Amino acid sequence: MKTYYCNRDNIKLPEELANSRNLYFRGLGEKAEEEFRKAGIQSPQDGDFSVGRGVFFSDKLEYAADFSKGRILITTKNRLQTKRIIDTRDLRCYEKMNEIFEKRTQPYTQWDVHLAILEHDTLSTADENCCTIYTARREIGTKDLLAQIILN
Repeated sequence: MKTYYCNRDNIKLPEELANSRNLYFRGLGEKAEEEFRKAGIQSPQDGDFSVGRGVFFSDKLEYAADFSKGRILITTKNRLQTKRIIDTRDLRCYEKMNEIFEKRTQPYTQWDVHLAILEHDTLSTADENCCTIYTARREIGTKDLLAQIILN
């Protein structure tokens, strides 16, 4: 994993990554920074009800920087993806999961459908910033990362 250094007042993507596609960024807050420094991992944490529990990455560097206390992790969708990704921005994913539940004999609710979707890695939208959020449902280690930016 490469390390880059950047001024907090002028956060930019390193030149050699500037033309890369499908990059995702994670700004580390105090708790996440401590965990990463000690163990080199990011464990799933609780998000709001719409995204559930996971390790959250954004496709916008600026959005991740807002959460960062000093470090931004950089990865790609290919490095994160270990299983199926469900794009919750497309409501058809709920229809498809609903069809799976309809084939079962037990009663179910739409909450059950939603929870089943959240067992998979998901893509969602942070409405106020119009960026895509990738939620990984597993522990993320340095092998899953491309680079990091240390802010000074």
